[in-house]
Amino acid sequence: MVQSMVDRQGSYPRVPLEKDTVTLSIIQSNATPMTGPETAAETISTNLAHVTGMIEKACAAENKPDILLLHEFPLTGYLPGKRE
Repeated sequence: MVQSMVDRQGSYPRVPLEKDTVTLSIIQSNATPMTGPETAAETISTNLAHVTGMIEKACAAENKPDILLLHEFPLTGYLPGKRE
């Protein structure tokens, strides 16, 4: 017999949240884009160092974040290009 997580009324077992307030920090920064496979390791290393510094700065703030949100492609950078 398969046990259902949701009962017939649509409810399910719950537990209290660990805390009532959650602090988010949003990191929006520049990322160096990769120009090709030959620069991938160096570019990722540079971007990782930059992002790590931003994360450390956010975590050193008075209101320490519970969740960090990063922009898209923080390690590889965005590569604009044509479809073909």
